[in-house]
Amino acid sequence: MLKENTVRKQILMSVFNRLQELDEKRTGGIREFIIGTAEVESAVAPIIARCMEGIVKAGESINEKEDSFKVIERYQSGFTPPTDIPFDDLSKQNLDSSSDSRVQSSHFTVKGTISTRVKKRPAIFSFFGSNKVSA
Repeated sequence: MLKENTVRKQILMSVFNRLQELDEKRTGGIREFIIGTAEVESAVAPIIARCMEGIVKAGESINEKEDSFKVIERYQSGFTPPTDIPFDDLSKQNLDSSSDSRVQSSHFTVKGTISTRVKKRPAIFSFFGSNKVSA
């Protein structure tokens, strides 16, 4: 039994020693990774600084007025802007004509003249479909 305990202790000690070696190896790998990362960062820093200088120069060379003019020149069509579309202000409608369900509206024809049409306004219930079937 004493010999068995001694063997168990030796096995346990070798397991602990192996675990310690693995942990030391893992820690060494982390150390190498940190050092490598710092070296790469140091090597890239001057390149990044030059890129940032180029970005600042490009930003300083922007001319708002000239860029706006270039966009207008490129995308202008040459057509004159359309005129405003006339509309009837229904909020200032006569109280006497409020019971009338017709609305008079002016429309431009193809030739550019104004035509006046009278159209009947649909009742509010016409918006909802009818489910009644006539027999």
